Amino acid sequence: VARTRNPTSMVLGWQVEFADDTLLGGPVSWISLVRLRHATSRRYLGIRPPKDGKGGNQLYVTTDISDPNTIFRFQTDNERAVYIQYDSFVFLYHVRTDTIVYGKSGETYLRKQYAGFEKKEKITTLKWDRAPLYK
Repeated sequence: VARTRNPTSMVLGWQVEFADDTLLGGPVSWISLVRLRHATSRRYLGIRPPKDGKGGNQLYVTTDISDPNTIFRFQTDNERAVYIQYDSFVFLYHVRTDTIVYGKSGETYLRKQYAGFEKKEKITTLKWDRAPLYK
């Protein structure tokens, strides 16, 4: 039986890296340009504007560290502190598209491969996602 993932699992984690130097460590300020790197896949989050100018922006992940669509900055409605505090509420601001990333209110994300499961289908209809199996 496959175990479900803990919400604090690194499968769900993102690392913050400075855009100019991925090896540079230290506090992140409100004006710091950063990239978000998925902890397990090692891919960077990016936003692609629509090619034809119609429709919305599209989130994607890439291994290309030079992709300018992967650069973000954190924003807040209260910028009193120079550096971002541990428990700060932040907005994810995308530099190239001049937009803020947010989830739709009231909608729960459901992976496409599990879309039929809410209809109480048998668990055998789910495709294995290659997660480690335990006894």
